[in-house]
Amino acid sequence: MASRAVIVLIALLQGGCVSHWESQQGPPALVVSRSTATEFRITRKNGTRVRVDRPHLEGDSLIGRLVPVAAWPDTSARVAIPLAEIHSIAEKEADVTASVAIGTVISIGLVFLLFREVDP
Repeated sequence: MASRAVIVLIALLQGGCVSHWESQQGPPALVVSRSTATEFRITRKNGTRVRVDRPHLEGDSLIGRLVPVAAWPDTSARVAIPLAEIHSIAEKEADVTASVAIGTVISIGLVFLLFREVDP
């Protein structure tokens, strides 16, 4: 029974994890000020990319926290990127259709797994 509980937990955690990056047009300051997203992917003019959590504007810079590569240890650091150095900006958006599709498939699989007849 414990293995079934683990399967259910994993399935529930995976169901809402589908997202994608949506490139935004316009000046970065305008994009950030109008967006409801909490995470952005910034491409600098030198080609490097960083992911920034909860950015906001201060003067001529975009301020936020770097999104760490791993969840632990927390390696997020404050970052300030001059708006003039930003080549492009994309916001992280949830993909509702894919999330619903994956959730449905997982739910059907779980129903089958949990309620199938086991031969003695």
